[in-house]
Amino acid sequence: MTNTAIPFNSQNKAGAMAVIDYILNVEVQASKYEPENWGDLPVLDNSKLSPEEKEILASVNLGIATLPQDILLEKRIPEMPADLVPIIEKIWMETIPGESD
Repeated sequence: MTNTAIPFNSQNKAGAMAVIDYILNVEVQASKYEPENWGDLPVLDNSKLSPEEKEILASVNLGIATLPQDILLEKRIPEMPADLVPIIEKIWMETIPGESD
């Protein structure tokens, strides 16, 4: 599942929570999964979905050129931990010449 956040100084935490609840809804994720809408994998944890929710996602017609979600999920690589980004950026800046070089 994806991480979502509400800034500490949000003026409308309830509204932000309502939006998060909406975008994490199975039907919304299924709509996003449809190639003609967005074509992106759902961010929901398949192991936590009910059989009915899994069927909603399985019913999305991906077309003949797209691998089924279960195969894609088998090969999914987790996102890099955020604490590694500054290290990579530092190495990048030390290694890759800038425009001024």
